[in-house]
Amino acid sequence: MSETPLPVWHALNFADLLYEHWDEEYLVFNPRSGDTHVLNQVAFTLLQGIAESPGNLPMLADRYLDDRAQIGTLAEHLDQLELIGLACRKRPA
Repeated sequence: MSETPLPVWHALNFADLLYEHWDEEYLVFNPRSGDTHVLNQVAFTLLQGIAESPGNLPMLADRYLDDRAQIGTLAEHLDQLELIGLACRKRPA
């Protein structure tokens, strides 16, 4: 029996987003949905990172975390980005 591949996280239409940085937050406007979101530095950095180089959760943890114990927080950020339509997860073929 083969293992099911982990989903790979991708940013959705990152090049189309309009954003402005204020202090430690980003105001992000998605012209496709008409929605505006406020992201903290961590969420925006993660979104920008998966736009440049998609990855599965362990890959992203290696890339962005100093402490693997924070993988749950990383997963929560990804889930929230997916919930607001800025990211999605795809299973490799």
